[in-house]
Amino acid sequence: MNIAVVDDLAVGRETLVNYLNEYFSERNMNVTISEFSDAESFVMQFENNKYNMIFFDIYMPGMSGIEAANTVRKTDSSVEIIFLSTSNNFACESYSVNAFCYLVKPITKDAVESLMQRYFEKYEEPSKSLSVLYKTKPEIKLKIAYDSIMYIDVTNRKVRLHLKDKTIEIQNTFSQCASILTEDSRFSNCCKGFIVNFDYVNTVSGNDFLMQNGDYVPIKKRENQQVKKQYLTYELKDIIRE
Repeated sequence: MNIAVVDDLAVGRETLVNYLNEYFSERNMNVTISEFSDAESFVMQFENNKYNMIFFDIYMPGMSGIEAANTVRKTDSSVEIIFLSTSNNFACESYSVNAFCYLVKPITKDAVESLMQRYFEKYEEPSKSLSVLYKTKPEIKLKIAYDSIMYIDVTNRKVRLHLKDKTIEIQNTFSQCASILTEDSRFSNCCKGFIVNFDYVNTVSGNDFLMQNGDYVPIKKRENQQVKKQYLTYELKDIIRE
């Protein structure tokens, strides 16, 4: 596993690196940790798919951690980004780059262990899936991983699943999908005939969710603030304060 730690304070880097090394050593796991004292030097050597995780301190002279993360996201959409800060004032902004979580300084060993546990749960735990009827004649049933569903809508009475790489029509009713998916906190019946997966929301734009693929998903007007609060609560679930 390859990890980068980008922090202008040597003490902060040393503390985090020590906790990470302890975590992997106790579990007999291999890890390579690269340290950087400024964001510019990190960005200059950055390559797509080079790291599994990147820790960015937000407050740094010159380029900030959020600016560096935005640069990373232009070419690498899969690396997990973790922000470090003495304040959670930038928590909302950090999620514009789909950060994995936000660690509040001073970093503790328990916080690092909690973070790593969630990381490995995400990548090792079997994905939930939605069973759908794709065709009736002949009958074809599919299992669609929750992780691959961006959003669902209804067009001409047909339920459409917008996936990461394609859109398919299914025979299930919208209410059947909604009753199952909304049991999972990442999904919201944000508007009549729409179910959105918060993991694929890029930002909130007025009365719409702007998705990562550029599509807009509407937010119901009567429950606008409630839906936005639901989204913000979900996005901030990974702020870790110990």
